[in-house]
Amino acid sequence: LFLGLVGAVISLHQGPARLSGFRTGALLVFLGSGMLAVALWWNRRLSQARGTSRESERRKDELTIRLDSLFRHANDSYMVLDENRNIIDVNQRAIEMYGWTREELLRMNARDLRTPETAFSIERDMQAKIGGLLRTMHHRRNGEVFPAEISLSRFEAQGKVFYAGIIRDISARVRDEKAMLESETSFRSLFDNMHEGVALHKLVRDKAGIVVNYRVISVNNRYMDILGFARDQVENRLGTEIYKTAESPY
Repeated sequence: LFLGLVGAVISLHQGPARLSGFRTGALLVFLGSGMLAVALWWNRRLSQARGTSRESERRKDELTIRLDSLFRHANDSYMVLDENRNIIDVNQRAIEMYGWTREELLRMNARDLRTPETAFSIERDMQAKIGGLLRTMHHRRNGEVFPAEISLSRFEAQGKVFYAGIIRDISARVRDEKAMLESETSFRSLFDNMHEGVALHKLVRDKAGIVVNYRVISVNNRYMDILGFARDQVENRLGTEIYKTAESPY
């Protein structure tokens, strides 16, 4: 561009005979301006691309930080295993639940968390429960055994297979289930051994909410003895059906 301008000025000073030199200089100016415009446009495009790339990277970094924070501070225990079931990452909740340090857990295999009675079945369990819930028995560093419920998923990254697990200590739930079962067993024993015949009913109402019938849910042994019915003749049947009446008795 500079050379073109110089050539134009020299041509003007030397008169018409040198007009062609001006034209040449003008052409150089034009070409130089065009090249400069192209260079400026390309540089702007590169800057925009770099800006877009930097913004994209910034957003990726923010998302990574947020996901990592969720992983580290979640209420549930999280673990990531490699294809050989080696533990390669854990969150803080897992460290607290098992009692080992992060460094110790990262030197362990998933089998090491199981009780001896359940360690042998880890391969079968993992293959059968991908995408579902798995119940097994784990132990803490202090030797305490607890029932664990694991939500297991499989994913691939950089051509390698990994497993992600959400582990919950379900000791309280198992205790509640056991207590409910024991309560139900006690009730059933009392119910079946009563001297009186007893039938449990569920009321049937019409659209206005008025009771029009009932369905027998369960009967005890004495009820069948007194009325001469078999269990399958009364349970889950309507009263009118059992007693062959227009209206349910009792």
